[in-house]
Amino acid sequence: MTITELPDPSNIKLLVADVDGTLLNSKGKLTTKTKDVIKKVIQKYPSIRFVISTGKSEHAIEPLREELELTKSNNHPTSCNNGCVVYGGNNEVLNEYWVEPQDVIEIIELCEEYRRGETEFNFGLYFKNDMIFLNKDSHFYRLRDFYKEKAIYMERDEFLQKLKSKEITINKICIFNKDIDLIKVFRKEVLAPFIAKKSQLGMTQTGKDCLEVMSKEGNKGSSLNYLLQTFQLTKDQVLAFGDGENDLPMFEVSQQGVAMANAVDILKNNAKYITKSNDEDGLAVFLENVFLSK
Repeated sequence: MTITELPDPSNIKLLVADVDGTLLNSKGKLTTKTKDVIKKVIQKYPSIRFVISTGKSEHAIEPLREELELTKSNNHPTSCNNGCVVYGGNNEVLNEYWVEPQDVIEIIELCEEYRRGETEFNFGLYFKNDMIFLNKDSHFYRLRDFYKEKAIYMERDEFLQKLKSKEITINKICIFNKDIDLIKVFRKEVLAPFIAKKSQLGMTQTGKDCLEVMSKEGNKGSSLNYLLQTFQLTKDQVLAFGDGENDLPMFEVSQQGVAMANAVDILKNNAKYITKSNDEDGLAVFLENVFLSK
């Protein structure tokens, strides 16, 4: 673990942590050590707010919040859907970003036109707590059964009708394809140029087989900025933990990013600290050194 000039624990008021690859180990489990350390830190420093910042929906991470006992008070907000929806401690929506219906339609059509052979794209369309799929493929079942998302299958025509009538609004679009090489080429040659022409949209990659498109304002950095303003905190009062490309915006905001050893290189290069991997309780180890060593 890389440690230089650890922050003063009495100055930290906000802990922000990604979920997969950070809070959870590679099996998708919260270890006893990580759970116990987080509880001890909150008990010792009751003014600290612990924020889960995730690409998942609030529905999917509510059991995790309960396991960490974050639901026992309203002090711990949540940033979901990659920062597109911010919930208060009582699960009330505090802030929200969405993608305009026409942009959603254009992205779906873009993917459909790019289909190569038997490999086709699927979409996970986040509508607050619901994740709408237009195909029941392996991604649908993985998100529903392993990641515990509230996955809903909807016929394409029905979805488009509800989208156009604004019966539903989409916070972010997950674009899936099991062909990893195809995802890389599609991002570089098709999606990136499309996003570059859309000043209102942003893009990130959250897995080898998943690209995400959302409002340019909808990311983990903007949700962290919102929380800083809401609680009247400064950037040096935040510690942010992550492992993925989509964690980069909150590292840029906090300026005290803690990258896991298993993090992607771009995140490590922008981190102030590097801790052990998620399979070595890296988050807990860092918290112990800062908050529980004395």
